[in-house]
Amino acid sequence: MLENSYTDDHPSTFNRDIPITCVNIDDDKSDDICASLRMIFEEVGRTLNIKSLKGISIAIGDEGYRKAIDLIDSSRQVSNGEVIGCALTITNIIEGGLESYIVLKDVSIVPLLVEEAAKDGEQVAFMLQVIAHECGHIHGDDLFHEVMGDIPKIEEYKSHYSAFVFDISIVGWSEFSACFFSAHIGQCSEQSFRDIVESKVESIVDDLESFKLMRLEPVDLLISVYKNIGNLIKFSSYYIGWMFNNELKPEKTKLYESLKNSWFLSYFLELDSIYEDILSKLSNKQLEFDEILEIGHLSKRIAEHFGFTTTVDRNNRTGIFFNN
Repeated sequence: MLENSYTDDHPSTFNRDIPITCVNIDDDKSDDICASLRMIFEEVGRTLNIKSLKGISIAIGDEGYRKAIDLIDSSRQVSNGEVIGCALTITNIIEGGLESYIVLKDVSIVPLLVEEAAKDGEQVAFMLQVIAHECGHIHGDDLFHEVMGDIPKIEEYKSHYSAFVFDISIVGWSEFSACFFSAHIGQCSEQSFRDIVESKVESIVDDLESFKLMRLEPVDLLISVYKNIGNLIKFSSYYIGWMFNNELKPEKTKLYESLKNSWFLSYFLELDSIYEDILSKLSNKQLEFDEILEIGHLSKRIAEHFGFTTTVDRNNRTGIFFNN
């Protein structure tokens, strides 16, 4: 385990005085909800480092969720793609330090809103899993920042390919680390993570093949291809983070069994090795940022598997082609 991980008897890293904002929640209910929420975060803060958490927002409905996020950071967007978000962690670097905020949608905290749900073990476990996962993001961000310091910004990458590699790497690492640090808290997420990986492994074949039939400009084709592959790497990162938390090797998992005859198995095992190497170097504080980018570079090899060739010319313009 990494040296700044916390144990159950460690004093909580949660600051009970931070504000909790309620959007579309009646005032007569908000005090009790907030009090319960502070107790949960205090317990999670005994095992995860959430010192940089500066505020929490809870919201009813999609509109309230968007509003809560916008109040913190208007540049963020609620996920409306393949996975609909029910919680979000926003972390910014302010004067060299991290400041994090968590937004929780009503579906993630039903036991705090509905009395009957508070007696439902599965709903309570799901709520704890969601909250712990968001706290896992903060714990992972803090460790990463401690070792790496300031990292490049996506706008510093001049080619579309390099920007995709950066984004896929940062998102993949973020979801892997959140699961690695938090998957022991609340509901076991193995099946949900496995389902989404298996579904994407199956659907991406048709998705990528369909792009070959479209008359897309090179940049539009690159965006379509790498967005799909990036999602597959992100979903796989959830599962591998869960694996590492449970100290499981890939061949000991149900996902490995389902991927035995799949085109994706070798890439899944490669991604597993990349994360193992990153964790080892991170724990020894020897990690270089280019090593994080290996997560994103895997996307190019997956693209090549489907016949897509990515090129970057001397002017940093990106092209992507496919072999008939």
